[in-house]
Amino acid sequence: MYVEEQYIREEFNKNFILGIPGNIVIYGTGIHTQKLLKAVKTDRIVGLMDIQKTGEVILGKKVLSYEEVARIKDVYIVIIARNAVINIIYRRIKEFVSKNGIDVYDINGSNLCREFADLKREHECFSLNISDLKKKISNADVVSFDIFDTLLTRQVLRPRNIFDVMNQILANKSYVFSTERIKAEDDFPIGSNPTIYQIYGRLKENLNLSDAEAEELLQLELEIEKKYLVRREVMCNILEEAANRGKRIFLVSDMYMPSGILRNLLSEFNITRFEDLLVSCEYGKTKEEGLFKELILKKELDGKTVLHIGDNLFADVLSAEKSGIMPYKVYGPVEMLENSIYSDTLTRSLSLEENIVIASFASNAYNNPFGEYQKNGKLFLNDKKKVIDLFISPVIWKYSIWLIQQLKIREIDCIIFPSRDGFVLKKIYDEIRNSQKTLDMPDSHYLYASRRLTLTAASQTVEDVKNVLRFEGAGSDKDKLKERFETVCNSATENVPEGVFEEALKEAAKEKENYVKYLQKNDLYKNKRIGFVDFVAMGTIQEALQRIIGKKLYGFYFLRRSANESSKRELECDSLYKVNGDFQLEANIYRFYYFLETLLTSYEPTVRYMDANGNPVFYEEKRDENTLNMLQCIHSYVIEYCRKMQELCPNIIKWNSGVEIYDQLLGFFSLDYADIEDMEICHLKNIDEFMGRCVTEINR
Repeated sequence: MYVEEQYIREEFNKNFILGIPGNIVIYGTGIHTQKLLKAVKTDRIVGLMDIQKTGEVILGKKVLSYEEVARIKDVYIVIIARNAVINIIYRRIKEFVSKNGIDVYDINGSNLCREFADLKREHECFSLNISDLKKKISNADVVSFDIFDTLLTRQVLRPRNIFDVMNQILANKSYVFSTERIKAEDDFPIGSNPTIYQIYGRLKENLNLSDAEAEELLQLELEIEKKYLVRREVMCNILEEAANRGKRIFLVSDMYMPSGILRNLLSEFNITRFEDLLVSCEYGKTKEEGLFKELILKKELDGKTVLHIGDNLFADVLSAEKSGIMPYKVYGPVEMLENSIYSDTLTRSLSLEENIVIASFASNAYNNPFGEYQKNGKLFLNDKKKVIDLFISPVIWKYSIWLIQQLKIREIDCIIFPSRDGFVLKKIYDEIRNSQKTLDMPDSHYLYASRRLTLTAASQTVEDVKNVLRFEGAGSDKDKLKERFETVCNSATENVPEGVFEEALKEAAKEKENYVKYLQKNDLYKNKRIGFVDFVAMGTIQEALQRIIGKKLYGFYFLRRSANESSKRELECDSLYKVNGDFQLEANIYRFYYFLETLLTSYEPTVRYMDANGNPVFYEEKRDENTLNMLQCIHSYVIEYCRKMQELCPNIIKWNSGVEIYDQLLGFFSLDYADIEDMEICHLKNIDEFMGRCVTEINR
């Protein structure tokens, strides 16, 4: 794997020196820029940009002001920064570069000006006005409603995906259920509109099933169908309002479930305020074949003003018009998704796993057909639960099922969830473990760990102490000695005497002794293969823990960042996201992992060390009560989402889709895809005591 500077140098040469012509201004004055300037000799780099260092000269290159950059002919800007913060930087200069017609690139040669351009896509489904519908209802004597994708919507992209779900449950059968179920229905002549009972009668014959077996399958289908349905609140409320105003209400549906089954299903979702229900399978005809005429005839509606509300252009609009009924088209969530700026989620073949996740996104994002959307379907959100459910929880859920699969593959005996990022992840893991006993998942431990605690306790030589001081952080080596080793250096010079390092080493030995007492309480030493969870890291804590307990750990990372140290590169690790450098991957996780890390943290401060009894001593809590309460809410939303997905996703041990769809949803958290009102969630702070910094900006 390339180290960062080698990758940056090669990409810079390829994309800019040999690629895009013109004068180059580099945005960024840090270590990577300085190494690049030393390695690349060209007069085309005409200056640097860094708002905090304007006017300085670094390695012969002046840090330019906005005005100076604007005066340079044929100039473009290259941002040398980690993807985790690159969007923040771009937005700082967006107005300036737009005004002056200056292109901006990342190290990979992507033109950020184009990527951030407003997406142009308009569709009438995002302009519906609920007042117009209510006016039409007011002028009608009778109102009929379609059911599916109007009052209720499924959390699958297509109705027959329900059969694919059943395939997962019936995987041990000698037949493929979806194939046989579709064949049984298609065996009937076109226009016969069989009931579900007739379909299962044919399925029974085709597969030579007993009455009990056929009935068991039928009930399973009904159970799965109900599980995947979601009530469209606004549409159901419109039905209620119409009923309260004395309108005669009917439901009309093209469906193989007879009215008895549908009534029970509807009552589960509190949809009961209707006079009657007409279903195609009971009348032997669909809406297009005359079901609306049956409504008018059977209910004596001739001469009445009838309004029908539904989502299908042919069945609900054109067929209603042909029968003398006034139609009103609403749009189902999936159709709205297909016409939105989020439609790229549908451009490739989706596995069942991805299908369910995307359909769940659609049913949540576009549950309300009259919501506040831009004409391209861009969401306006002021509900933090919806923000978490749409953009954040899916990728956490993906990590959770990936982790369970990896634990099986690696035959792990127990799994460690370290503080503080492992707090919510352990709760999700334990819920799955308790509800799916057949998976035989290993025990889990929540372990107090931090860089300060583990690095100090793992220090066995003076060189180890010096290595801990080499980590970035506020202050001098003397400050770091006090902070990281509880060791005071009173030297009058900047240099630290060797004797002070020896004192720090003695302190490290005490801390290790105390930490081992704590670790022994958790019975970790008895396990043969120990798994270790980490969110986004290079392996620092895993490596330190291995040295402390004298046993290898197997790491399971959400995202493992590349490291230059061979000791970290040689750690045994798996990662949900493939390992790449901070500059190398375009995945959205690199933009938002600081934010996700903040959301996942526990309600306790970071652990600093263990006392003589092996009990944790924490840093001072810097977060206020409102922040902690909000984190509890967010955690409950994530856990609730994962609980719901666990119900929707059978046989998760075999779900092996990639992370791309989940990362795409995470990317929709950006300003280009979602307008989020000034919510508290956007102002959460992540305190990093070890580095002596506070991450406050969200990279949107």
